[in-house]
Amino acid sequence: MLVLYMTGDLLPDAQRTSRVLGFAFYRSVLETMTGHLSDTAIATQTFGLYMAMATGLPLVGGWLGDRLIGRKIAVGAGALLMTSGHLALAFDRLFLLALVLLVAGAGLLRGNLSAQIKALYAAGDRREEAAFQYYYVAVNTGLFVAPLVSGTVAAIWG
Repeated sequence: MLVLYMTGDLLPDAQRTSRVLGFAFYRSVLETMTGHLSDTAIATQTFGLYMAMATGLPLVGGWLGDRLIGRKIAVGAGALLMTSGHLALAFDRLFLLALVLLVAGAGLLRGNLSAQIKALYAAGDRREEAAFQYYYVAVNTGLFVAPLVSGTVAAIWG
């Protein structure tokens, strides 16, 4: 969805892209490392960086939750950052900031939520397995349904 949005709406409109805070600098940094990039290549690079950060930052978020700020605060801060990131996505100007907020929030949330679920049960409690199964079913259902719903909404209402 990110690549489709960037190639279909954001990047083809030069006036719109010029309003995105820091986009010219971001593009120049990417092109310094790779050479000239088309709109599709910029979108694909952005998606790759976003996924790499969303996958890697839970290690940092888990460390922060364990060592510095506590799991409850880390989960709450992660949820707040992700909510702020999704709100910022509504404004083209804040596009790159929104992606940063989303990956930071995902790092804090994903890095601490599983440990928080485990802490709900005593060692050897059989309900712990069921709790993790419910958790993973909910996460995977959301991963499956979210693109379908958002794609449908985008197709109908733009």
